[in-house]
Amino acid sequence: MRILKDYFVTFLILTVLIITLFFCIYYFPQQSEDIVQAKSIESNENYDDDNSHSSDTENIESVNPIEPTKLITGIKINEDLFKSTSNDNERLKILNDSRYNLEDRILGYLGSDIERVGFIYYDLNSNKYMELNKNNTFVAASTYKVKLNVLTYEKNKTDKNLLTKKLEYKDSDYEEGTGILQNLCDIPPTPISELLDLSIINSDNIATNMIGSYFGGHDQVRKEINEMFNISIPYNENITTPETEFRILKHIYDNRNDANYAHLIKVLKSTDYHDRIDKYLPHDIVAHKVGSSNEYIHDISIIFPDNPYIFIIYTKDIENAEEKIAQISKTVYNYQVNNRVIN
Repeated sequence: MRILKDYFVTFLILTVLIITLFFCIYYFPQQSEDIVQAKSIESNENYDDDNSHSSDTENIESVNPIEPTKLITGIKINEDLFKSTSNDNERLKILNDSRYNLEDRILGYLGSDIERVGFIYYDLNSNKYMELNKNNTFVAASTYKVKLNVLTYEKNKTDKNLLTKKLEYKDSDYEEGTGILQNLCDIPPTPISELLDLSIINSDNIATNMIGSYFGGHDQVRKEINEMFNISIPYNENITTPETEFRILKHIYDNRNDANYAHLIKVLKSTDYHDRIDKYLPHDIVAHKVGSSNEYIHDISIIFPDNPYIFIIYTKDIENAEEKIAQISKTVYNYQVNNRVIN
């Protein structure tokens, strides 16, 4: 009996030791891990709390932190396919063939005109983009008028009476070409807000000159815009780049909930001209401004299907430029609405 008792005591001690060892191995590491996880969660919660107290500007930056990335689509097109296409109709078929890479299709359609075209296509939800010659300079023509509107709305933030101020017409403001004021025998004092709308809807040159003169001339307008958007092109001539216009349109889109910029978008959707970007698109979703000056034919736009995007295209001395812009725009639009870009 005593031997059995000794065995039992020994067995009991060993059992306690095994249980203790098991407890040390499995319980304490788990507790430590739980503590680390709790600290991690607590740290994240504090970070979120800090963000909740940030300024409006910081909030805007944190809402869309994605860096722009190059958009790659579809199957690469063999160069031999382009070499075998001898006319615009054949190139147009390739442009509209959705099996192939979108960029290749556009470049193939442009053919030898590539160096005389600059464009940017930018998906506003995913920040994915496609571009060609985005830093090449072009005569801005009437696309300048969008900058003039933006500068005026920015100035209105500190001068609340600016938009209602009436400007007097001067002989030096006269300019033929586009617009309705040139047809009036007597141009009455007109509020800046109305002149702005005329500069976009009718591309009115006189309205544009009246506002520009009030701000010290168009060179001064461009100088202030360059400073505002960190643009490094000369301001003493009416030139621009696709990248410059992208910054302007992106600013308009980012401020679309501001009453004045919402109005500007509405006005841009109401222009008189429909032979380029919006020729084959629903007109009511295209906020755009054309520009034409001799061999320079352009259109810049924010387009509002369910998945909005910016499309900007500048051309110099290419045949049938308006139709080529329209065809490329249609192809980009079809891609955008049928192939929602994922981050």
